[in-house]
Amino acid sequence: MKNIELFDEYAARLFAELYKSFPTKTNLNACKLCGHSEIDEYGRILDERGEPSKAFDVARSTIEWLYEAGYIRGNGMGAMGLGQAVLSPMGLMVLKSVPASLKIEESVGDRLSKLVKEGTYEAAREAVNRHWLPGARWWEGRWVSRMTEAAHILQATRTVIAERGATYGDAAALFAQVARRWSATLGAEVTASQAILCMLDLKLARLAHDPAHKDSMVDVAGYAALLADLAVIEEHGT
Repeated sequence: MKNIELFDEYAARLFAELYKSFPTKTNLNACKLCGHSEIDEYGRILDERGEPSKAFDVARSTIEWLYEAGYIRGNGMGAMGLGQAVLSPMGLMVLKSVPASLKIEESVGDRLSKLVKEGTYEAAREAVNRHWLPGARWWEGRWVSRMTEAAHILQATRTVIAERGATYGDAAALFAQVARRWSATLGAEVTASQAILCMLDLKLARLAHDPAHKDSMVDVAGYAALLADLAVIEEHGT
């Protein structure tokens, strides 16, 4: 089976599982998805012939693609898959929609769940290919969002915030320290919020020089998100 056909089947099965369990979170395991679980001395997943499993690679890559594309949420990709996964608002909207091509009032999610339960994976792959993969389209007057460049930027922003938090610690505490240092340097009181705003100004100035610079876009979104968090902390005094 070709990689794209495996992708369609695995996506159908993942969507069916997440749709059925929504809103409860579940762990998505690529070994369970592809049916291969034997591990060699190098940590590689093996197929029934004892060779490195292509199906496992596609299964894990399918989970990762759906996660990075914003159709599912979780606590980050691991070696075997995604923990605490749940449909994102975009993913749920797609699955709850009813394509005009279906003659009965049956959502994409309901149809996938039924096909996967019946074991008719070929029909499930076709359903994914026909009704989900086209991305953005009007389905019975409802707009279903596709993966946009904005979604890529927001996903990258979430990743950067998490990575910086793991490296530098709590952002509010960090910018409180930055504000104290700048206050001493400038001889005037600087708040943590003002420190973040100054960093935003720096990134906006860089964007003005190169409006297509994606790293600066991610930084602007990240600082704006931190500013929102800080406003909540200051409001509640925590």
